[in-house]
Amino acid sequence: MKFTKYLVRGKHFMGWWWQELLGRKSTSEIYNLVSKNGVYDLAVDYADRVARISQVYTHIPIIPKHILDLACGTGANIDALPWKATAKILGVDNSTDMLSLAKKRFVTYKNITLLKQNFFTSLQKKGLYDLITITFATRFVPVEKEVEFVKAVTSHIRPGGYFVIVTADEPWPVWFGKFLTRIRIPRGYNAQMNYRLYLRQRFQPELNVVKEIIPDRRPFVLLRQVGLIFQRIS
Repeated sequence: MKFTKYLVRGKHFMGWWWQELLGRKSTSEIYNLVSKNGVYDLAVDYADRVARISQVYTHIPIIPKHILDLACGTGANIDALPWKATAKILGVDNSTDMLSLAKKRFVTYKNITLLKQNFFTSLQKKGLYDLITITFATRFVPVEKEVEFVKAVTSHIRPGGYFVIVTADEPWPVWFGKFLTRIRIPRGYNAQMNYRLYLRQRFQPELNVVKEIIPDRRPFVLLRQVGLIFQRIS
């Protein structure tokens, strides 16, 4: 039974990854497709993802009152927040169908607002947050907008506040990710923005690196989850 479950998950995951690889559909179109009939939550193993992400937040030493979750998807990251019942949380995503699932999940939480927005749009609006998060979505920052993204995120964090990235760290060297980005493979996203070392380099001029957490210690995992915690000092 467990083996069959992994086969089904693998099938859905590969179909979704193939769409991103080809880049023939927009990101919102792809995620509208994969969110139907619970396919996305099954492919990522929603409960397992929440449990692994939650380990990252045990290293945040403050109690944030205002949180912005970029590319919130079906809500796994919000579910993983220890403060989901107390903080004022804004989650944004570009997929209508992903947001629909998240809204059902948090219907009783009056402190959580979910909006259909590109995360660049949300970062153009005024507002300061104690914590900004993005999970498994930094790869959707285009190459030409990397610097803009870093500055926009930084400008929305209160001094002393935190920025958390959770990503599936690529298994090959950074130079190979840069090479893939140059030749536009995959076509649907920016491969180098999946690399923890590259992400550290990108954000370190603006933010202090506080900690790097690898909650996924399973052997033989191709894309190992890593959490990067940054802090804005001033």
